[in-house]
Amino acid sequence: MTLTPPTLILRSTNGGPLTITQGDSNLTAIQDFLATLASVTSNLASNISAGLQASAEGTTCSYSATSLVGISAPNPAASGITLSVAGVGGLDTGAATTSTWYYLWAIYNGVSFSGLLSLSSTAPTIPAGYTSWSLVGPVYNNSSGNFTTQIQIGRTVYFQPQTNVSLSSVGSTYSSGSSTGGIVAPIATSYSGVFGGTTSSTAAFAIAGDINGTGETVCASGAVGAAIGYGTAPFYSSSTYTLPFYQSAGLPNVFCIASATSKPLQVNVSRYTF
Repeated sequence: MTLTPPTLILRSTNGGPLTITQGDSNLTAIQDFLATLASVTSNLASNISAGLQASAEGTTCSYSATSLVGISAPNPAASGITLSVAGVGGLDTGAATTSTWYYLWAIYNGVSFSGLLSLSSTAPTIPAGYTSWSLVGPVYNNSSGNFTTQIQIGRTVYFQPQTNVSLSSVGSTYSSGSSTGGIVAPIATSYSGVFGGTTSSTAAFAIAGDINGTGETVCASGAVGAAIGYGTAPFYSSSTYTLPFYQSAGLPNVFCIASATSKPLQVNVSRYTF
């Protein structure tokens, strides 16, 4: 029996066909193949985010990841990023303001990683010498000049439940929204938490992402303090089903109704995804 050596047919970096067989001594062809493989691997790594975690507390925030979109170097990480610093490790431009959303960016200069805070979620002012960057996520600088404490895993941000809506009465149809400004970032695509009635006379409630009832969740209990978790209620750019799933011209809103008029309701938000 004659055994035929296995053959691998590839395309070289110069565009021509490349054949490598077992025992091939053509080192140039092999090196060509390995260079192509390394290039493909590098490109894939720079377009995948994995293992992203971030946090904000007090006046600083930090991040770490296995890989980030737009940055080819592995294991990006930085800490101590603060609004009191100008440029690298701080605010990209201008003066910091309270009650304001900022966006944390990972930046890389070919040697080391750092962080940057910007008002922009799409086009930060990058310091000189930094050649690649990637959005980590939103952080909120509250009225006290501190970041709202949060933990981010992937593209989901977790925080202590905050009361988004506390209404003495809501109507029987979706007609208006209550602002989530300062709780849910404007770039969020969905939010979740707990909601329910605040008195024993309450009836069923519903919560949704817009006045059409999109993503509706119903709380059917009327007991005092009873609540139900709701999730993935989408944000829309208007009161229609038009993409994208966020308020492009203002703050995200939460829309609520009761099964009967003049019923009290409280909505708490504890996480959002962007």
